[in-house]
Amino acid sequence: MALIPLAIITYFLKKFLFAIALSVCLILVSCSHKENPDKAFISAQVVRVVSGQTIEVIIPQKSSQPQKVRMIGIDVPKMEDEQWSDRAKQRLEKLLTDNQVNLELESDQLDRYDRLLAHVWHQDTLIGEQLAKEGYVVANAKYLHRYSDRIFHAQEYARILGYGIWQ
Repeated sequence: MALIPLAIITYFLKKFLFAIALSVCLILVSCSHKENPDKAFISAQVVRVVSGQTIEVIIPQKSSQPQKVRMIGIDVPKMEDEQWSDRAKQRLEKLLTDNQVNLELESDQLDRYDRLLAHVWHQDTLIGEQLAKEGYVVANAKYLHRYSDRIFHAQEYARILGYGIWQ
């Protein structure tokens, strides 16, 4: 009777466990996409991308002056590789190519830098979730919000697959 070497068994066991973890993560991400029918959106035009988590917009119904918007629920991680924040900014610029977004506010308060805090939607995509899913940003665990679970699941997806900062 031939014995299977322990290294081969270990290798296949790791692959099997990875496949199970990936499947669970995909199920969690797909189940967390519950839309809120009571969303109150504010249409805005992107003037510029300031960073991987901040944009500058004009809200026609409010003012013709640009307003900075900080996306709720995400942070660009501080890393030794300072180019990472540039990559996050460049990816955000690509996601917002047509410059039209919808802002979903959880409150009308500004942060200490006079930025409006909002969830930023481009078409049907929650931009913070997309950036987390691609590994450009991390979920901010400090302040919980209505999309915390979605962004955390997206971050786990990127981490398991080794995307972006999780390589």
